[in-house]
Amino acid sequence: DLRDGLDERAFLFFGGLANVRVAWTFDGGATCASLAVDSVVIEFSMAGMAPMFGFGVPCPASPFLGSGPPGTYTARARALVGDTTVAISPESAPVTIAFQTLADVGTLTMSSCAPTCP
Repeated sequence: DLRDGLDERAFLFFGGLANVRVAWTFDGGATCASLAVDSVVIEFSMAGMAPMFGFGVPCPASPFLGSGPPGTYTARARALVGDTTVAISPESAPVTIAFQTLADVGTLTMSSCAPTCP
């Protein structure tokens, strides 16, 4: 209602099922816009294994709250322009995800790897 000149936005978040939080940034002061990044893929792996699950989200959506299966994982972020990876983060420290608590992966810092990205 703007009749009283109120110029505010309010958002409701029903994130009761979220059990993992991860944020991302780029090194060197780069941004989603400056790298033309569309989306970021967050991949979760167990030690020595291929990614087990992941989330694809719009680049500016940091931090992301989602729900993953219980276990101990490392996380890695990949920035995409279309289907092409242009920046990647190192793996995070191991984080334990459980159903009843919010596991905070922290902030993953991505570095440009083009044109030799994996």
